[in-house]
Amino acid sequence: MKLALGTVQFGMNYGISNAVGQVSPEEIKKILKLAADNHIDLLDTAAAYGESEAVLGECLTDSNHFKLISKLPAFKNSNFIQADIGLINQGFQESLRKLNTNHLYGLLLHNADDLLKPGAEFVYQYLLDLKNQGLVKKIGVSVYYPEQVEKLLKIYQFDLVQLPMNLFDQRFYRQGILEKLKDSNIEIHVRSVLLQGLLMMPIAQIPEKLSAAKPYLKNLDQLVFENFLDSRLSLLLEFIKQTQQVDYAILGVTSAEELKLLIEALDFFKSENKEKINWEKFSIEDENLIIPARWS
Repeated sequence: MKLALGTVQFGMNYGISNAVGQVSPEEIKKILKLAADNHIDLLDTAAAYGESEAVLGECLTDSNHFKLISKLPAFKNSNFIQADIGLINQGFQESLRKLNTNHLYGLLLHNADDLLKPGAEFVYQYLLDLKNQGLVKKIGVSVYYPEQVEKLLKIYQFDLVQLPMNLFDQRFYRQGILEKLKDSNIEIHVRSVLLQGLLMMPIAQIPEKLSAAKPYLKNLDQLVFENFLDSRLSLLLEFIKQTQQVDYAILGVTSAEELKLLIEALDFFKSENKEKINWEKFSIEDENLIIPARWS
């Protein structure tokens, strides 16, 4: 597993524990330099991330070696016709312009269900055309539910799938979806590793609507104590590291100092007992708790 840098905070105020707001261009440049110096080679963004694409285009230097992934916005159409591809292409070209690049490592559909709408074959063929033209190396989808993967894999072939996964949200792992993706030779990127920062919040600061998470966090803090760790971060990353199918873990930061802590925590957990940890006891089935879109 490798670290990738999520950039939603570069373009908008995002995250339940984000006390900083949108990251300044000056701090973004520091973050990108630290990432490059530590061999982090992938940046994840999207047209829907506010100013993220434009800010990245301004902050990235000509000598950068980052692989860029972006996402086409969700479509309001209930179906697609051939003529819609022109508008979709305008959005893609706008992303290239903002990012100041002529190609992307990956292009995803932000709403995977768009490929289940009537006429979606036009959209999929457009993605294939971009790949065949060398404008995009890998095509894929961003998903929220295991059943989305099940349906889509019966119809399409992808190179890359981005999905949510963390110590509380183990749905894709426990339902065997990761194995199915790897059997299809699909690159797996996981997001929401810290559940928008909820997994790092002090228990006393947990909002009332998320109070059901408190017993799980108390158990996590006990595990931190037993393994002589300074914080939960190393354990949270270790869970992802032990999931061998994961290629990249996407994490967002609001400062270079936060990124430094992430990099240090990635290899900090050296306990000889780490292979014996019962990760499944932290798994939560309540989707109202583990899916941030439902928090509001």
